[in-house]
Amino acid sequence: MKTQTGTIKRIGGSWYGRWREDVIENGQTVRKQRFEKLCEVDDRYRTKADVRPPLTEKLRSLNEGRTDARSSHTLAVFVSEYYDAYIRENLKPSTVHGYSKLWEDALCPRVGEIRLRDFRTVDAANTLTYFARRGWSRLSLQHAKSLLSGIFTYAKNLGVLDEVNPVQGTIIPRKAAAPAETHASTADEVVAILDLLRGAKGVEERQKLQAQTAVALMFFAGLRPGEHAGRVGRTMMAKLSA
Repeated sequence: MKTQTGTIKRIGGSWYGRWREDVIENGQTVRKQRFEKLCEVDDRYRTKADVRPPLTEKLRSLNEGRTDARSSHTLAVFVSEYYDAYIRENLKPSTVHGYSKLWEDALCPRVGEIRLRDFRTVDAANTLTYFARRGWSRLSLQHAKSLLSGIFTYAKNLGVLDEVNPVQGTIIPRKAAAPAETHASTADEVVAILDLLRGAKGVEERQKLQAQTAVALMFFAGLRPGEHAGRVGRTMMAKLSA
């Protein structure tokens, strides 16, 4: 592969770089031109010569042959096509359920459209800060960080990426809320709940039994919500495949 130097162009108050790279489109590897903002015009980056070092660094992995075309996938595509199957095969159903919900409900809308090769530590940091400001506890933020880090660790193991995991150096905001106190229900409280469900009006008997079973399993078997959801999902999949 020919070594690229790329070209630099100033547009308004910003510097842009142009180069060519391999990407995947419609399942095929194709060579595409890339045009991307590099930095703002300021005292540090006043001329094209000032901007040459950051462009050279950005092209380093391409010129050294360490860039896999699959790294052009967005995180959303990579999770859907690769990571989701990996965790379903290797992690507990409860963990899969928790990760899937965390990804679909919170993380994917924030970072799903960023390409793997473009994701930086600052993207992870901004994501954690965003959720910390919305009241997420340190434990929830740690789960989010672990999931993002796991995605990039798996990408490295597949050979999709050959750089340092960009999530590893992410700092969880110190002012994040402490985990909320939890309340452990007593046996009498659970029995009372089961009685209420048994006498619920306007509800089919099958639905009553399902609700009672769910409550009883979580309490008497000591299942957390995620573990219960994972086991229920696994049972349903077994019935569908039978």
